[in-house]
Amino acid sequence: MVKASDLRRSDRQRVLEEFGAELARAEAKFPGQHLRLGFSAGRWRSEADAARVITDLASEQGELTWADVLREEFYEALGEDDTGKARAELVQLAAMCLRAILDIDDPQPAAFSAPSGRQWRQAGVDGHGRPVMTLVPYSQAVR
Repeated sequence: MVKASDLRRSDRQRVLEEFGAELARAEAKFPGQHLRLGFSAGRWRSEADAARVITDLASEQGELTWADVLREEFYEALGEDDTGKARAELVQLAAMCLRAILDIDDPQPAAFSAPSGRQWRQAGVDGHGRPVMTLVPYSQAVR
């Protein structure tokens, strides 16, 4: 019997192979390309702080999205002057990108509760047959 964790591992491997293929295409198109980072606390720290506030608020309200998470990780990386810390933030961003891709590829359950207690249910399916989730109004939530 195949375990769910094994399926998730093979899904990760497939996406990492897609990353490798995309990297190869980029290297073929722009061989030897090296750019300045352009990261700067002076330039990007306020955006990082704002993104963190938006993410925290969305999480508290049970409305957190991958867009919120990715925005926060992106601006945290840009807002680092230290290249070691910037690299760590970029690794976190890449990991969250992978998780978002896996969520696109892996349909969500028909209903679930967010960490805040807000409840979600399946509202239909998209054009690819994946579930579309919607927040359950407070008045209809199971308590």
